Amino acid sequence: MTSEVYEAAFWAIGAIARGLMQYNSDDPGVLDCLERLADQDLGEGAICDTAPTRRSVTRFLPETIARSLMVSDDIAASLASLEEHLCWTGPPAGGEQDPESDQTAGSAGVAELIGPGGLFAGNGMNIGYVLLASDGVHAGRDNVAAELTWFLTGPAEWRNGSGDWLQKGAGDTLWRDHHVEPIAIRAMGGPLLAVSIGLAGQG
Repeated sequence: MTSEVYEAAFWAIGAIARGLMQYNSDDPGVLDCLERLADQDLGEGAICDTAPTRRSVTRFLPETIARSLMVSDDIAASLASLEEHLCWTGPPAGGEQDPESDQTAGSAGVAELIGPGGLFAGNGMNIGYVLLASDGVHAGRDNVAAELTWFLTGPAEWRNGSGDWLQKGAGDTLWRDHHVEPIAIRAMGGPLLAVSIGLAGQG
């Protein structure tokens, strides 16, 4: 990996941390995530040699990055500088498609900054972007004990299990504590961009 990629990745992770601290520090789970992030090895020697990959859903990146400016211009700019170096995959390890969704392989993507397959291996946490087409569903991570979702665009809907769908807007966070089943998220009225942070070993 070049120093250019490292600097872009470090900027992107820092932008997420700064944004959460500035706008959402009182939300459940945010300080837990920031404390875990402080323990990660993000030195230049820790960056992983990954091959960038794309999915058809990444065609929505320009639109969603532009809309995310309303939440954080720092995050929008850092993602724009990094996106060509990201490895976009399907649902995260352990994640499953919502059984009521008509989701296709091209309607959801995840790109990890920290975690397996990401730009940094990480230690007990994952940080990545989730991108959904207007018909996309992200069924969350069941390989982590707790998960924070920060919606960079909106509106979106979420639910636990077979419960009712509830709404979140751009800039909102959603915390799934340990011992709670994964939360499904779906886009409303257009593509959706979010940050997903998973913590292992909570509780």
